[in-house]
Amino acid sequence: MRAAGTSKRDQGRPHEFDNTHCATAPPRRTWHAPRRAAPRSADRKRQRRIAARRVAALWAREGTGCMRRRALLGLAATPPLLVAADAPPPLSEAQILLFETPHLAGLQPPLRLDYGFTRDEPGREPVRDRIRLQVTAGEAEGRFDVSPEFLTGARAIRYPVAHGFRGNPLLLFALDRDAREMSAATGGSIGWFRNHLRRAFAEAAPPRRVMLDLAGRAVPASEILLEPFADEPRARLFRQRRYRFVLAEAVPGWIQGIATDMPADDAGGRLREEIRFAGASPAAEGAG
Repeated sequence: MRAAGTSKRDQGRPHEFDNTHCATAPPRRTWHAPRRAAPRSADRKRQRRIAARRVAALWAREGTGCMRRRALLGLAATPPLLVAADAPPPLSEAQILLFETPHLAGLQPPLRLDYGFTRDEPGREPVRDRIRLQVTAGEAEGRFDVSPEFLTGARAIRYPVAHGFRGNPLLLFALDRDAREMSAATGGSIGWFRNHLRRAFAEAAPPRRVMLDLAGRAVPASEILLEPFADEPRARLFRQRRYRFVLAEAVPGWIQGIATDMPADDAGGRLREEIRFAGASPAAEGAG
C-alpha cells in the first residue's frame, strides 16, 4: 500500500527538498504498518543501488542555493504543499547554516575530506568506520563536484557524485541514511520520518555559539540541537532520538560533527552514532 497522494513511481523515492516550503508544510499523517518480513541481504543491496540511481537523477537537474535546495535527499517524501501567493516565510537560522551556507568555499581542490563513523550500542560490538569525500572543481566557478565513499564493506552506501555543490553534501548523505534506517527499523513510511526531520529544521531554535578544540586551538563553532520526534508516539523507539550538528568555519567543509543519541529505556540501552571530521588532505588530480 502506498501513501495517499503519491504515485507508485514515487513510493520510496528519495524526493527533492525545497526549504522555501519547510516552515508551512505540515508532515503528512500517513503511517504504514509493516507487511513483509525483513528483506534479505541481496534485496537490501538491490534497494540501495536503486536509491542511488534515483538520487543521481535528482542531482542531474539544475538547482539553486548552496545545497541545491531541491536536491536534499529524501527529506520531503511527498510533493510540497501549495503556499500562499505572497512571499514564503524566511528560512530558520538552522536551515541557513546547514543548507544555505557555502561550506566548500575556500577549499583548494583536488582534496579529500575524511570523517570517522562510530556506533555504540550495548550488547553489540562497537562499529568504527570511515567516510571519504573527494572534492574537485566543478564546471561553474565557486562550485564543486564531490565523490563520496560513504562507509565501507557491508555498510557501504554507493551515493552518486554530487555535482556543482557549494554546501557540504555530507549532510544530505547522513540524513538520507538516517531516514531509511529508522523506516527499516520500525516498518514506518520513509516519507513520514523525512517530513518530521524537515519540520524540525524549520522550527529549530537558533544555533548556539560554542567553542571547539581544533588541533589544540579553540575556534568558534555553532551547535544545532533537534528532537524531531519528541511529541510523536508513532516514532516508537526513536521518539527520544536527539540530533546534534556542530559546524565551524575553521573546519574544512565546516562540518565538525553529526551525532544522534537515544538514551537508555525499557526497550534497550543507550544508542549513539556519530560522524566526526578527521582531516583534509590533498588528492591526486582525477581521484575519486
